[in-house]
Amino acid sequence: MLSGTKSNQVAHYYCELAEAARARGDRELARSYLKNTIRSETGQLRGALIRAGIAQEEREITQAIALYEQVIEKEHTFITEVLPPLVECYRTIDKLPYLDAKIENWVAADPTLRRDFAYAAIIANLTSSDALNACVESFVLGNPVLASLVNGENRIEAVLVESAGKAGLWRIDLTPSDAIVEGSLRVISGEALLLGASSATFRLGGHDGERIVFTFLKK
Repeated sequence: MLSGTKSNQVAHYYCELAEAARARGDRELARSYLKNTIRSETGQLRGALIRAGIAQEEREITQAIALYEQVIEKEHTFITEVLPPLVECYRTIDKLPYLDAKIENWVAADPTLRRDFAYAAIIANLTSSDALNACVESFVLGNPVLASLVNGENRIEAVLVESAGKAGLWRIDLTPSDAIVEGSLRVISGEALLLGASSATFRLGGHDGERIVFTFLKK
């Protein structure tokens, strides 16, 4: 295999020619161009993706699935591009549970892939896979900003009505503690000394009208 920028450029060039030939419906010409995409690793992966598309168009679904999955396993940055046609292949042969098992295995081996699968599923609006739906749910609920869009923030606001001029601490505990999304407590107003998983401790200056405000997310 050749290496370096030159070989990458040549492989990319033949991938472009293959894609153009495929778009015109000339699959044989596309295949001839694809023979030159092995000049670089990137070219091999892009070529495999084009071959998978051709196989899918020719209803060679098993071959298409193998090629799509080969691309995902070798380069995770292709997940966003590969996932929609891969889901369609499994849907065509009515074997989405097999895809679910495959995704679960990939995520178990590399938990960071959960985010990549979730992102791809959201962009392409893929909702027919249970495993992908689980990735999306985990991704959304694990992000305080996104979770607030789904569940809405819970807001706590309190005002010190009569202080007698005495400074002190004010601790608020949220119960049950396991119902709070970890790390979601956010102080809007007030001097927070400590934020726990399900509690917030504020310093009070002892002035009437002192106000504290904070938000949190429920599971």
